[in-house]
Amino acid sequence: MRCVSGKGGKPEELRVKASYLAEFVGAYRLPSGTFSTASTDVATDVIFFRNFSRDTAEKIAELREQNAGVLAEAKVQWDMFIEGKYFESSEGKPYVLGEFVAKDPTKFRDVDKVIPNAGLSELREILQKRHLPKSRINWELLETTETDPIVYNEGDIIYQAGCTLEMRGGV
Repeated sequence: MRCVSGKGGKPEELRVKASYLAEFVGAYRLPSGTFSTASTDVATDVIFFRNFSRDTAEKIAELREQNAGVLAEAKVQWDMFIEGKYFESSEGKPYVLGEFVAKDPTKFRDVDKVIPNAGLSELREILQKRHLPKSRINWELLETTETDPIVYNEGDIIYQAGCTLEMRGGV
């Protein structure tokens, strides 16, 4: 659960980096014990992302270098997700499939829990009825913001769509 709701540090850094690669669509927080056959009793978050097209990824890379504020304004870097507050927001609360109980900081090895409101058979029906939201990105702002193409030099290394690319011989 730290990936979606962890505050600061590595969890927030992960969400920022993920937002440059794909759009955070939403997440479900499943009840504790959903995967109890795997000897685990923790709550599980299922996260959904939508990949950016190559053109959009290039535009985002240009904006990161030239006008990063537009990425927050256009909600590519969506505050609720980046700050780990998605499930606290009015948009995310309906996707917590049970009652959230925070870990007790006075107890060693205590974990956050989600107490189910329904049985596992009913969980399937709930998942089928609750559709994740449509895109929240302001595509018009993203597309109409002027940028200059990034000029790469021999030996420059970039990471795009999960691949490491190095400029060699002008390619």
